Amino acid sequence: MPSTPDDPLDVINRYLDVMRSGDRETGYGFFADDVTIRIPGRSAFAGTHRGRDAVVNYIESAMALSHEGGVELELIDMLASRPGRDDLDGGIGRDHLESGEGSDTCAGDPPGGC
Repeated sequence: MPSTPDDPLDVINRYLDVMRSGDRETGYGFFADDVTIRIPGRSAFAGTHRGRDAVVNYIESAMALSHEGGVELELIDMLASRPGRDDLDGGIGRDHLESGEGSDTCAGDPPGGC
């Protein structure tokens, strides 16, 4: 099946391209108003962050701690459906910091929750 502009793989690849280019403001526009991320561990960032503002605040805070140079964005895995199918409706990614630690990122409302 050919991809469409709303194909989940195209959307995530456009998001990754924009974020890797450094245009975070445009990248944040990809987030739904009700985006939810879960940060594992015991740091001040650990826990569930709900809503675009909370997620953007987390990303900006993590970037500030990295001194704008130590963040690498890498897609490890994604759970998504193709247009016309409603069996899966969310995405799961993993952001890696230079230190090798990561944070599970949950977008939308995937089966099983975040």
